[in-house]
Amino acid sequence: MTKARPIGIVIVAILLIITSLIQLIIELSRAKLYIAQLYPLPLNLIFLRYFITVLLRVVGLSCGIGILLFSNLFRKLLILLSFSTIFTIYWKHPFFIFEKMYWQVHAMYLRAQIPEPADLWVKTWIAWLIVSLIDIIFASAIIFYFTRPKIKELFAVRKAI
Repeated sequence: MTKARPIGIVIVAILLIITSLIQLIIELSRAKLYIAQLYPLPLNLIFLRYFITVLLRVVGLSCGIGILLFSNLFRKLLILLSFSTIFTIYWKHPFFIFEKMYWQVHAMYLRAQIPEPADLWVKTWIAWLIVSLIDIIFASAIIFYFTRPKIKELFAVRKAI
């Protein structure tokens, strides 16, 4: 008789599957907005980034399913994806997008003739920092958890259930 899956594997798998599906649907439905958000970049670079973004959502979904099935290949791919997230965090969340949002909010205050909060620019930086830290912490936790000897052993020994 086999033991139940560790709760950490189940939680990560469910999070990956749900967030990858949601993000994939969002990305596929908002291609024009994606282009507008990244407009300062050359169009060919925007399309490349969009393609990579969609591809990474598919890889995330595959990793979620794969780790539920105890595939060591998908465990390793998930670790690689997590390192990739950490090392390309500025590419994933470029600050100029947050800066554009700041100027849009600033313009709304000007049009409404309401004084803008003095700390709006600071809040822009904090928003970027929070979004980036969430990804870095989640990716680091995945790397830590899925490189633990007991978890590695589970994937090396167990076959798909």
